[in-house]
Amino acid sequence: VAAVVIFVNLTPLFVAVFLFAHLVHHHTNAKSLQNRVNIIKKLAPAMVMFANAPEEETLQFMGKLDEWGYFHVISALHVISAEFCGQGYKARLSDGTLKSSSSIGTEKLGSKTNIAGVVII
Repeated sequence: VAAVVIFVNLTPLFVAVFLFAHLVHHHTNAKSLQNRVNIIKKLAPAMVMFANAPEEETLQFMGKLDEWGYFHVISALHVISAEFCGQGYKARLSDGTLKSSSSIGTEKLGSKTNIAGVVII
């Protein structure tokens, strides 16, 4: 009985260790990294088209999205604003300057709005 109780109490620990090892393997595996690169290559042209779309078209598109689609677009906007542009509250990967020569500039952006002029919450 005591062995069963100890096993049951340690089961979440074993599951957590397995999940952590799976995450590390998934993010360092060459095949997984190549899959990420392929997804990014497909995503980049869509982001450029979205960024270059006229404001009316963008607003019309955003108005047609359901709640989950809207949530994911806004979440992506927050991540890009924080990590690529250095805006927001917890940028971990950028120093606050835009890296791309195709970006709107290389000046440090304020923390109130993102590059689309949307107020960051």
